[in-house]
Amino acid sequence: MSDSWFEQSECAGCGEFFSPPEDRGYWFSDQTFLCWDCAVRRGGVYDAVTERWINAPDVSGLVDERRPHP
Repeated sequence: MSDSWFEQSECAGCGEFFSPPEDRGYWFSDQTFLCWDCAVRRGGVYDAVTERWINAPDVSGLVDERRPHP
């Protein structure tokens, strides 16, 4: 895992910074995240018992750093 995991990350939805090791969120590429609120607002449903997303958030319209051009 890269050192960037331990740094603050910017939410691709709202632009707020959060800390992935401490704050829950949704990864949709190697370095692109949604904060918890944006993930839920975009339809994401997380099952804490199984520790996985039952319904992934809709990331359409967000920039994936691997593909900066839609």
